[in-house]
Parts: sequence; C-alpha cells; structure tokens
Amino acid sequence: MGQQCAPLSSTISKNALRRRHPRRALLVGGGALAVEATRLGAGLLLSACGDPSTGGERVVIASRAKSDLAENPVVDNGLGWTIEVTRAELALDHLYYVSGPPAGLAWRPVDLLAIPSAHAHPGHYDSGDVLGELDEAVSIDLLGSEVLLGEGPGVTGQARSAIVALGHLGGEDAALAVVLEGVASQGDVEIPFRAEVAQNSIDNPTSHLPEIDGCPLDDGKIESNGTVLLEVSVAVWLDRIDFAEVSVPGSGMAVLEPGTPPHNAFQRGLVKALGYHFTYSPG
Repeated sequence: MGQQCAPLSSTISKNALRRRHPRRALLVGGGALAVEATRLGAGLLLSACGDPSTGGERVVIASRAKSDLAENPVVDNGLGWTIEVTRAELALDHLYYVSGPPAGLAWRPVDLLAIPSAHAHPGHYDSGDVLGELDEAVSIDLLGSEVLLGEGPGVTGQARSAIVALGHLGGEDAALAVVLEGVASQGDVEIPFRAEVAQNSIDNPTSHLPEIDGCPLDDGKIESNGTVLLEVSVAVWLDRIDFAEVSVPGSGMAVLEPGTPPHNAFQRGLVKALGYHFTYSPG
C-alpha cells in the first residue's frame, strides 16, 4: 500500500516546529503535521503529498536584493547632513514572507471596533503564517548591484509582509549584523565615520529575536513559483543621525559609540520596517 499523506496546508504555521530558527516554525499544516521539515546542510527537504484541491500548493521562491545606494551612494538626511557612503554591508540569517499586515497597517481592537494603528502594538504584533522563506545566511554589499540571494520553499497564498532576521558578517566583523562607513558633511565640516550594530543588540519586542517584522511586501499573491525582491533603504538608517553629536578623534574615523545619541539614531533607523521593502513577482 502506498504512503498515506495529509493534505498540504494553505499556510506555513510559525508556531508548531522550532527546528531551524530559534522560536520560529516552518511548513506545518494546521491541526495535523502536513509537511516534515528537516535540515540537510543548508537546504530543506519537504516531505508531503500536495492536494491541489485544498489550496496551498508547494512553490519555489527566489529571493533577490538591492539597495538605494547602488545607483547613488550619497544620502541627504533629515537633519541637514550629506553622507557619502563608502562601505555598507548587511548580514541576513533568514527572510520570511508572511500573511500578517505590514507594521504601518497593523490593526488592534478598540471599544469592540478595529481601527488602523500607525505602529504595531509593542509586544503584540502578529505576523501571521509563513508562506515562504529564504533559509540561507548571506551577506550583502549594499553598494553593489542587485544580487540573487538564493531559493527557498513556499506555498500559495497571500503574503502581505516580510520578516528580516539579521545574521553575522564574517571575518573580524563576525559579531556584527551591519557595518557602514562614509563621510558626513555639512557646510565646511567633514566627519569620516564608522557605524556598526552587533547582531545580539537587536531584540524584537514580539519575538525577542534579532529581526525586523512588518516589512511591507507588495503584490504578494503567490500562485506559482516566483521571485521576491528586497530593496534596502540605507537612507532610512541614516535619516535621524546628527553628526554634530559624534565624538571626533584627532585623526582617523569617528566611531558611533553604542549608547550615544548618534548610534541610537542609527540603530533605530536600522530596525524600522520601512527600511526593507519587498515586492513579489511571478515566474
């Protein structure tokens, strides 16, 4: 007798398995285990019998990335500084494409009515079900051109937002998720600087993981294999840094020290969901 298989769920529950990423589950049907997820090196084996009549057909999603620095490495921030970026690297541990709304469109009940909230309620944001993912740790040169990050599993459904899980850069920057260097100028003042953020300094208030949730994902109706493009906005990271508050050494680069207003502004920009814009396209 052939193998008996449960139908594939239309979503990927993030609450039942915790195998590959701490505290986040993948590819599990509602009520009964429909897909068995097992790490095979950097890959994922999906073991299930799909039933097209139930929806939730399996697909493959390619993930690509680029940044706003690729065409112009010069950013004007909201406090009157012009920043020429000379180095910008971002480490990703994981990307998730989910059914929950982007952070700016999160809903919360008030007096038995649902009204739109400008921000996700801290500690209570629900990202919904996982419809696809990139399960590869990668580092991105944000000054470079658009790149393919890899391919990952998914199921058909409506993805409305994404989760960016930060990773570790390699080499001497292994503890860091982000490194950015450049020169900030205003009038006759020029400040060469370096800004960095350690992966373990990011704590999402809902998951308590080093990740940014509620990132907007456009055109996310997944009906077949397709591609998700991540566009990173470094301008969002830099927008509220006042370089006049940076401690400038006699020579060399100024370092944005953790706990100081400039570094706090940089880290707040880094975790803003609007700094990571995703678009899905079929085929």
